Amino acid sequence: MANNKIRNTVYKNVDAQSDLSWFEESLKGGMSDEQINFYLNDPTYKKLVGNYMNYRINIFKLSNQYRVKAIDLYLKIQEVIGSSDDIPDSVSYTNNDTTFLNNCVGTYKLKETVNTEMWEETVHITLKDGQLEFEPSESNFKMNLLYYDKNTFFTDGYYPFFVFDRPNKGQFHISRSTNISAIYEKIDSK
Repeated sequence: MANNKIRNTVYKNVDAQSDLSWFEESLKGGMSDEQINFYLNDPTYKKLVGNYMNYRINIFKLSNQYRVKAIDLYLKIQEVIGSSDDIPDSVSYTNNDTTFLNNCVGTYKLKETVNTEMWEETVHITLKDGQLEFEPSESNFKMNLLYYDKNTFFTDGYYPFFVFDRPNKGQFHISRSTNISAIYEKIDSK
């Protein structure tokens, strides 16, 4: 269903633009002032882009739910059949790079966001049993960070997702959806 919604949104957008005066020229690689103005200011276009971004987040969430269920099932099958075969890295939500994980651990301060009411000023990233945990300072809960790929993690609830794109510089990006995101910067390593 989520795939159909995003596909329909894209087709609706393309169909709507094909009726505009500048569309033919854009197919040849040109971009008129009218087209630029459309992309920057047209409220209908902005709604289509907003819908697309929300559907994209839903697909990400559903994909991660499927991934967790598939990994859990794989591990259960391995347990039931008593297999001692090595588990492939792709069948895990744990990053085994201890150097990378240790570089992520610390206390972080909110550096940048457009949604100040959504994010706490200070958060902690800890490491427990080889898995990163996220703990906001003002809350009494922790979230396990499940490994997605090289430097990206998601939570047990399948969002938000975290990108430690510069762990040596002590920053991570956290996002709950398209425009609900923040950058945190490490202020203390523990």
